[in-house]
Amino acid sequence: MKKSTLSMAILGALAFVGATLVNVAPAYAAAGPYYVSPSGNDANAGTLAAPFKTIERARDVVATVNAGMTSSIEVYLRGGEYVLGSTITFGPADSGQNGHRITYAAYQDEKPVVSGGTRLSGWTRIAGPLDIWKASVPPGFQTRDVYVNGARAQITGTVNGLQADANQGSSLGSGDPFAGGEWQQTDAGYIVHDTRPQSWGAGVEFVWSGIGANTVNGWAEPRCRVASVAPKSGAAGWSVITMAQPCYANVTTQKNEPAFAVREPSRIEGMFFNDDFRTQMSPGQWMYSPPDQGIFYYPHAWEDMSSIDAVAGRLETLVKFNGTPTSPVHDLSFEGITFKNTTWLAPNDPNGFAETQANVYQVGSSCTALTCEMRTPVGALELKSTTDVDLGGLTIANIGSTAVRMWDGAHSNSLSHSSITDSGANCVAIGHVIKNNPATEAERDRGNTISYNTLDGCAVRYRGGVGIFAGYVADTTILNNEIKNTSYSGISLGWGWGVRPSYLNNNRIHGNNVHDTMLAAPAGLIDGGGIYLNGETATGAGAPGDRNKITNNWVHNQGRSIAAIYLDSGASRFDITGNVVERSDGVYWYNLGGTYNALWDNWTDTQSSRVANGSGTNTIGSNVTGITSWPAGAEAVKAAAGP
Repeated sequence: MKKSTLSMAILGALAFVGATLVNVAPAYAAAGPYYVSPSGNDANAGTLAAPFKTIERARDVVATVNAGMTSSIEVYLRGGEYVLGSTITFGPADSGQNGHRITYAAYQDEKPVVSGGTRLSGWTRIAGPLDIWKASVPPGFQTRDVYVNGARAQITGTVNGLQADANQGSSLGSGDPFAGGEWQQTDAGYIVHDTRPQSWGAGVEFVWSGIGANTVNGWAEPRCRVASVAPKSGAAGWSVITMAQPCYANVTTQKNEPAFAVREPSRIEGMFFNDDFRTQMSPGQWMYSPPDQGIFYYPHAWEDMSSIDAVAGRLETLVKFNGTPTSPVHDLSFEGITFKNTTWLAPNDPNGFAETQANVYQVGSSCTALTCEMRTPVGALELKSTTDVDLGGLTIANIGSTAVRMWDGAHSNSLSHSSITDSGANCVAIGHVIKNNPATEAERDRGNTISYNTLDGCAVRYRGGVGIFAGYVADTTILNNEIKNTSYSGISLGWGWGVRPSYLNNNRIHGNNVHDTMLAAPAGLIDGGGIYLNGETATGAGAPGDRNKITNNWVHNQGRSIAAIYLDSGASRFDITGNVVERSDGVYWYNLGGTYNALWDNWTDTQSSRVANGSGTNTIGSNVTGITSWPAGAEAVKAAAGP
């Protein structure tokens, strides 16, 4: 009897606990909708009245019910700021199923903001003649990007870098970091007649604006860290600057093409706080001191440090859709959300940022010609091996690297009706720069669409970047975007310069308003254009369905470009028709030896073009040049261009 009573007591207790657990566990609606709010709680049921707190929790709950989807599932984000502790990752298991989609969207007209930054506060003024303030950050904190009142703050640096005349080693002018000294370049770095570099410490970066025999001409802006500085043995007053490797070796050889190697840096940036660079700080600039665990900022006269809104980028990627070519992430939508405040730390490492073109950069030390290991900067929104992932109505701002990157088996994804401002690298990047002919279709980047977006201020930190970059791609549509205020080209399509045949075909650039590009000129980058084309179309002489088409674009207000529409070496089988070119600093189109291209029925107020006719295979005709009053057809193209 005692044993039986005990058993019954235990069963009764378990029943009570079970009932209690049932009563407190939230009940999830199998088909949603689910709600998330910064003021919510992840222990909630995810309803409008009791929302989750994090996007990750909503993702995880959806993953428990999506296998049985019979209709779409919506996750609504309430307004407010979602400060991420780490990147939100969506894998194949988080995809829409059974032909239905999962949508993460802003709730009604509210404005959810997803941030990858750390807000800086507790500012204190440091002693000294300059108005420099410090905010503390956690130990081990790293950033390359600080945003103040919604605008990018500039890193402290010298504008002129090492300057010399035609005789390398000449004395330097006033305002340079080595005024009155001399310098020479070595295989390991530089030797300078100045002792101040010996006090630099870590975090100093050399920037070369333009690759060429002298560094004011070219199309890229690589940068490498200084590894160490030491006194020169037996030479009082001289310093030996040793650069980080393999970065320095890569930028001084540039694909084993010495003609493109760098010489003197045009800018020297002091990332970490030290006395030498502190005295050169100007209003609106910042530095970082790991030993002091602080960010230092020199405010503008109109900025009040008691109310300033300063954020340091902490994460590189906010959301990553992480599939594989054989198991992609698919059938997801993100709508009406703001993404902001990221950084990009890769240039800190010994590979640095050995840029070759359009923010494509080389890593490692084993490289010949175009067989180098090349990469593109990571995306704040990273679509790796994805199918039918749609991004719409987004606001993306204050980004340390690329805003949106689609690659490694990206199929039928889209970015539409969105705004991107202040992107440190390319605003949008699509496709590989290594896999020119992947073995399987699943590995190719095909059928992606970038449409009706406004891209304003692309590649503001890594100035060799562009508005939209598409490497080895097929069936890509770049439609009715406005692209403005880029440091280099507006749109760049193709890769390989005809040296590496690829599956590049049937890409379409139509109805875009591309203007105010090549803004790094005249003292910086050249050899680009409003629309830059590269690579050979995949099929024979090009069947009509396979040719790449550049149509009805309005390209205007170009800086120091080669051409408004620029077909670089090996760009072949492109149809260029119905475009309007206005106020271009270069020629209206430039074909450098490509074959089987066609240029007809375009309008321009420019008189000149340049054509290397590719053994007579190009077709040119019915283009109207030197226009002083635009005909109706041209005006219609201009009116329809852009979002």
